Amino acid sequence: MKAPLLLVVVFLLVALTLFLFANNQDDATQSSQQDSEANVVEDQPDDDEEPLTSLPNLQDELDVVLGSVRGTHSVLVEDPATGDVLASHRRDEPYFTASIYKLYVAYMGLQDIQAGVYDADELYNQGRTRQECIVAMLRDSDSPCPEQMWEEQGRDTGNQRLSELGLTNTDLLAITTTVRDANTILKRLYLESDLTSDNTTLMRDALRDFPERDFRQGLPSAFAEDDGVVVYNKPGLYDEGWLDAAIVTLPSGREVIVSIYSDAAYYQEVRAITQAIFAPLLDS
Repeated sequence: MKAPLLLVVVFLLVALTLFLFANNQDDATQSSQQDSEANVVEDQPDDDEEPLTSLPNLQDELDVVLGSVRGTHSVLVEDPATGDVLASHRRDEPYFTASIYKLYVAYMGLQDIQAGVYDADELYNQGRTRQECIVAMLRDSDSPCPEQMWEEQGRDTGNQRLSELGLTNTDLLAITTTVRDANTILKRLYLESDLTSDNTTLMRDALRDFPERDFRQGLPSAFAEDDGVVVYNKPGLYDEGWLDAAIVTLPSGREVIVSIYSDAAYYQEVRAITQAIFAPLLDS
């Protein structure tokens, strides 16, 4: 009688063990499912956050206005928030840089300060500090400061550095650049790709606060004061040419990057092109 009773006891213990194991597995599975569901809820986008809408394509407006103004032109308009090209024409055509080179020298100059190569507060040119010189070359289109810094950076070395930033069609030895390259440096400024927040603000403020009215006759003059537009631009000009590269803040707060280079034309044509391509953006 003892042997059968022992078998019954063993059988019951085995059954109990299997039962407890099965229950533990069910609990673990249920817990895992609950964790997964919680993660799905956490990963869902905020319903209150509106998706970024695309800005209107401006190619038709650009094509029409280019047929009505004198001279030859290169134009590139981009939405840096989405990466969309809104309009373009001869974006890789090289032009004499005029004062656009100061935009590049200033950018690399701030990189050098950040890297600790130079001190922002050291006296540099005509009683001005290095940082004051960078502001002056952007805000006042000062020439002594960028010429000294340009030579200090080295033109051939400058070409290599600009190429590493994505400016592959600028040649500081031949003194030529393109609208694509001007847009590239302004996109990097917009995205804060290389500069600190403080240096980004310093550079943008200098581009916005251009005091010389003659140099604001091009792209910035296309907007009325009540349009609610802010323009951060660097112009360049020579006897028969006008170049403008800018970040433009729209009334909505969205920003557009635009470069317009004109040869055998001047600020009047740059203004007309700007007015034509920005009309849909101001109406939207």
